[in-house]
Amino acid sequence: MKIYTCNGKRREWFKRVDWLRVLIVFIITFILFFSFFHFLIGGSGMLDRAISTSLLMSYLIAIGYMVSDSIENRVNVYIEKDNKFYVLCPHSFGIEYDSGIISIKDFKKIIKDKNNIEDIFNNLEKYQGIDLIEIKEIKKVKMFSKFFKVRAKVISNEWHGKGGIFTTDTYLLKKKERTKTFCIPKDYPNHLELYNDLKGTKNL
Repeated sequence: MKIYTCNGKRREWFKRVDWLRVLIVFIITFILFFSFFHFLIGGSGMLDRAISTSLLMSYLIAIGYMVSDSIENRVNVYIEKDNKFYVLCPHSFGIEYDSGIISIKDFKKIIKDKNNIEDIFNNLEKYQGIDLIEIKEIKKVKMFSKFFKVRAKVISNEWHGKGGIFTTDTYLLKKKERTKTFCIPKDYPNHLELYNDLKGTKNL
């Protein structure tokens, strides 16, 4: 079994961010928001407000991409086991950092022990909040400057709450088939080995 985790000796956060992508996202979102607020809502008399509002919203979206590059994409654990690939990750209810059933800190404590990772495969129900994803078919693998992306068909064993959003205290495992994209930064140890293995695999 091969285990790929992002170690603690990572680059500074500003070196992890794909600044070109952040800049492109900022420019595109600013143009879209400005066009909406100025031409469709405000008119010529609301130019200053359209600019300031568009800048603020574009800035917030850009920050989201920066956080994703520097933190969120480094949580997943990628595993090769019995010639198949799996992903372990904390179940998240949204795009916010640490917005799941289990905290990122607790997740890292669990997966730090290789014996726990082995146990997760056999007794996933004991590890509430940890999703186990099996990669069934690789659709596309593409390398970028600071990361590579993998698009694949997966079978995902996920935790879902039973009850309402604010009253949930019971969580159940559900199995789902879907197409999912993974972003794997280059500061994962042996990332080229993982990239080549995934790229050379079509059906698992």
